[in-house]
Amino acid sequence: MTELVGKFVSNLKEEGFNISDYRSSKLKQRLKGVFGKKLEFRKPSDPSQPELVYGANAKKGEIVESLVSQSDMRDGGLESEEEIDEQDPRTKKDVAH
Repeated sequence: MTELVGKFVSNLKEEGFNISDYRSSKLKQRLKGVFGKKLEFRKPSDPSQPELVYGANAKKGEIVESLVSQSDMRDGGLESEEEIDEQDPRTKKDVAH
């Protein structure tokens, strides 16, 4: 939801409107008014995580795939199995000369 508010404010700023203090609750109500039950809002159990907004007809698998894809882009991609093994101290081989 936070990302949506940022994009909303940015788009309106480009149109000449200054609403930098626009609240996410206000945008949420506006979206509910326009889209009704076509959108779903999900607040994760971890309060530090942002609220998710998605199409009500979206399949769970599509949502998970999208979240994983976004996470990969932010984190620089998933590590390969080899990279994970190199970091795991249980897989280190004792090399004695």
